[in-house]
Amino acid sequence: MYKNCRHRLKHRTRPVGGKRQTIPNRVSISERPVEADGKCFGDFEMDTIVGKGNHGAIVTLTERSTNLLLMRK
Repeated sequence: MYKNCRHRLKHRTRPVGGKRQTIPNRVSISERPVEADGKCFGDFEMDTIVGKGNHGAIVTLTERSTNLLLMRK
């Protein structure tokens, strides 16, 4: 059908994935210590958001117990 289109877009094929590798001696998230599940004041989660074309970025810090959100450009 793409051959008959006016703009003749490239035919998109699905990527062929290889065999997924597993991490040796990995520990399941359900087996982690109880201390890791606790939420104490001062425990932050950090994430980065990168803009289109790798121009510009935002860093977000979220405090786990109060959900305080800090963002910086």
